[in-house]
Amino acid sequence: MVNKIIIVGRIGANPEVNTLENNKKRAEFSVATSSTFKRANGEKQEETDWHRVECWNSLADIVEKYCKKGQQVCVEGRQRHTSYENQQGEKKTRSFISAHEIKILTPKNE
Repeated sequence: MVNKIIIVGRIGANPEVNTLENNKKRAEFSVATSSTFKRANGEKQEETDWHRVECWNSLADIVEKYCKKGQQVCVEGRQRHTSYENQQGEKKTRSFISAHEIKILTPKNE
């Protein structure tokens, strides 16, 4: 079985980076991807999807140092889903990409 996802898009906000109790570093950020399609009347429409991305340790270090809002990136990883109970006792689910590779596509001077 395979669980692999590759997206190319722009970072929506500066990454949030935390160091956890066990000294593991975690970075989380959003990436917007867009696609264009034609409506039945022939009009072009653009649709944007937002993806949550998380990465750990040395990759989180790289994200913290080099990634910022607006940059175009290629993210490779696997789709993950977790569930949890919030403070009100409601069951919530969270979907995100657990990244194992991130390539910064925006030129250095931008």
